[in-house]
Amino acid sequence: MFSLSMQVWQCGGSVEIVPCSHVGHLLGEAAAMRDKETVRDRLELREKLKCKSFEWYLDNIWPQHFMPKDDRFFGMIRSRLTDQCMVKPTGKGTLNQPTGAASLMACTAGHSLQQMFVMTPEGAVMTDEAVCLDAPERDDAIKPKVRVMACNGSRRQRWKYHHENETMQHASSGLCLDIPKSRNPEDSLLLSTCSQNVSQRWILEAVPWK
Repeated sequence: MFSLSMQVWQCGGSVEIVPCSHVGHLLGEAAAMRDKETVRDRLELREKLKCKSFEWYLDNIWPQHFMPKDDRFFGMIRSRLTDQCMVKPTGKGTLNQPTGAASLMACTAGHSLQQMFVMTPEGAVMTDEAVCLDAPERDDAIKPKVRVMACNGSRRQRWKYHHENETMQHASSGLCLDIPKSRNPEDSLLLSTCSQNVSQRWILEAVPWK
């Protein structure tokens, strides 16, 4: 159970993934859970075992998580030019993760998970299922296209947002996130030499989560 694995990590243990293991799960006729008037005994057990906080778990055991935190942006990335939002691709890669071109679509009023991104203090722009905004490390004859791929921690997946001119600069190449001239929302976003062009301006639209 997911909650049990978190408790193990937080209280000094560890969980190993063993591909050849076999696990049995026995279920009773009725739910074993029942309402508790107080969780004092659980809090006392946490104190006795010197268990770490859930925030410690996120920072140290699962740093690639998609959870919102005070030190990271969480919300939609909106184009100043088209008023459309960046969207997670629907294609699947080798690990069954969303993989494909980084593109735009009409922003949804209901805060669709498909348009939710986080930007970490290290500069990773990621969405759920551990996928990140990725681009080639240097320019070539063709403007490099931006994709969403499995997060790997490399410099090609690092970005810097400049609040003063609303540009998103690729750390490795020094180029800026741009919209193709076709303005077709299905076309991949690309990297271009940084300029004052409105096609390179992006609004980080934070979504309240507390």
